[in-house]
Amino acid sequence: MMYHTCLAMIISSTTKLVASSLASCSVAVGGLLVGSQYLWKNPEKKSISSLLKEKNPEKRLIEKSSTGSESEWKAAWKNYLTSGGNIWSIDGGDKQPNGTDNAPSDFIQKCLDKSNISVDNEQDTIYSQVLNYCTRDTLIKDLIFGSKRILVNASDKDTSEWNASWALYKSKNTNTSKNGDKWALDDWDKKHSESNAPDSFKKKCVDKSTNKAYSQKSLVEDYSLVSEWCTTNA
Repeated sequence: MMYHTCLAMIISSTTKLVASSLASCSVAVGGLLVGSQYLWKNPEKKSISSLLKEKNPEKRLIEKSSTGSESEWKAAWKNYLTSGGNIWSIDGGDKQPNGTDNAPSDFIQKCLDKSNISVDNEQDTIYSQVLNYCTRDTLIKDLIFGSKRILVNASDKDTSEWNASWALYKSKNTNTSKNGDKWALDDWDKKHSESNAPDSFKKKCVDKSTNKAYSQKSLVEDYSLVSEWCTTNA
C-alpha cells in the first residue's frame, strides 16, 4: 500500500515538473516568436527625396527647370554623359559631354520621377543614381529659413538691419588692424569705426552665403557666422 502511495506521489511530482517546464518553454518560445516579428520586420521604405535629407544632407535635389540652362543642370547632364552607358535611355544620352549643353527635359523629368521612388535604404541603385546625377551642393543660404532670411545687398534695402549686423560683427572682432577681423575685409582697418555697414561687409555676407554648407558630413563654421551676422527676422 505504502509502495503504491509513494509511486503515485513520484509520478504526480514528475508530471507537475514536466508541465511546468513545458509552460516555461512555451512562454520563452512565444516571446521569441513575437520578438522576431519586430526583429525581422521589413524596414519602412522612404522616398529618395526624403532619404537624401537624412543620409546626404550635404546634397540637394536640383530645382525643376523649364530650360535646363542653369549651371547646376548643365553640370548634372555632363556628369551623366561622362558616366557612359545611358542607363536611363535618354535621347542624346550617348553623345560626348562638353559641359555647355543644356540638360534635356527628358533628363530633368527622369530626375524628378526617380527622386519620388521609395527605396529601402541609401544602398539602393536608384538612390545612388539620383545622388550622382540629380543633386547639387547644399549651400549655406539653403539652410537659412524659417524665422530668418539673408539680408538683401542693395542700397535701399535692409539699411537698419545691415547696420545692426555690422555693429554685431564689430563687437566680435576687436582687433582693428588690417586683416585683424574674422573675414579679413579689405577695408577693415579703415571702416571698423564707422556705424554704417560698408559694401565690403555686405558683399562678404552674400559671398559666404553661397558657399558650401558642409565639409563632407559636417557643417562648416561659416554657416553659424552667416546666420549670426548676415540675417534678420523673416
